Amino acid sequence: MLDVAPPIEAEAPDLNGRIMTIVISLGRAGITRDELLRKLGVAYDELMAALDDLSVKGKVRVDWPTPESFRVFYEA
Repeated sequence: MLDVAPPIEAEAPDLNGRIMTIVISLGRAGITRDELLRKLGVAYDELMAALDDLSVKGKVRVDWPTPESFRVFYEA
């Protein structure tokens, strides 16, 4: 009997990749926390973990103008 591999399904990009796609497309304007949460449909904790990872890698910069909000910018 032949073993046939199941069809390969296209995987959704990981959260870091989805964030980068959004942030890069906006250029210097950046994006707010609320806009990112709305576009991505993820929990706040998930978003913050991904942003921390991207920030440590030098891919994004997160500015906190107030304690309740931030803006994310692409670091080229």
